[in-house]
Amino acid sequence: MKYKKFIILILIIIFTINLGHSYKSIENHLYDQNFSSITTEFLELFEESKFNPPAGIEWKMVGDVLSSQPNIENSYVMTGKSVVAYYANSKMIYSGFYEGKDTDSFNEFIHRTNWSEYELYFSDINSHPSNHYDKSNLIPDYLVYYPTKDKQTRDDTLHERLKILSDPTNPEIPKNLKFLYKSEPTGITVYKIIH
Repeated sequence: MKYKKFIILILIIIFTINLGHSYKSIENHLYDQNFSSITTEFLELFEESKFNPPAGIEWKMVGDVLSSQPNIENSYVMTGKSVVAYYANSKMIYSGFYEGKDTDSFNEFIHRTNWSEYELYFSDINSHPSNHYDKSNLIPDYLVYYPTKDKQTRDDTLHERLKILSDPTNPEIPKNLKFLYKSEPTGITVYKIIH
């Protein structure tokens, strides 16, 4: 009888831990939060709840800004988030902002001049519409830059020269990039590329 109570207690503890882990995992995914530590996550359960904007709301706002641009449905947006093209109703050129050489100029980066064969292939198949056979020389009309770490991109892989895009007032930003929008909470910046 003593062992049954002990086993039931252990099962209840395991179930409670599993339930808590599932809850925090879903919360982190839905509200774009990152895991810090078990202690912090546990203590957050007892804190006063604060408003967390749903993950993706900023991307919707970026899409709305782009959708108001003339002829956007025939324009290419260079970004690492396909949801931007969906909300903007535009075409997309995929970029994780780590492609090419770190010494490339902005124009070389935008024209994908020194991207490796793999980087071009990966970009082409993840673009919308896909450029499977490299039939088109894709050139973006807009650039959406996301400077901070997310679940797919490590901050140390982003090229240093591209990080200035997060500050639209930086004098080193090329003159052919026209600033359109910046999200203060996330640092997402949107530029129109003047060709």
